[in-house]
Amino acid sequence: MSIYGLRSADADCGCGDGGEEGFLSGVFGSPERRQAKAEERKAARDQRRAKRTQNQLDRAEQIGSQSFDWGFLAAGGGALFISIALITAVVVLFVTLGQDILQLIQGITGTQD
Repeated sequence: MSIYGLRSADADCGCGDGGEEGFLSGVFGSPERRQAKAEERKAARDQRRAKRTQNQLDRAEQIGSQSFDWGFLAAGGGALFISIALITAVVVLFVTLGQDILQLIQGITGTQD
């Protein structure tokens, strides 16, 4: 028995002479096992970070695609407004200058009503 009430490290794992390293190995596991656990924790942490980053990118992409759709809607509305304005301008032009344009066309073609 050791002073800590534990069996010696030699009896637990057969590693060493029961000194400080043997005691730590018996209580906390071998250095290789501690290293492996640390690497597992690091891999899990990296995986959580990657997932968090991917979620943030997905949210940003979703927000970006929504605003992109609004942009197309605004561009379509603007194009529609311009088209209506041009058609209205042409109609107003022909209504106000219709008689003059008709006389001009008759003069070019040589026809009279």
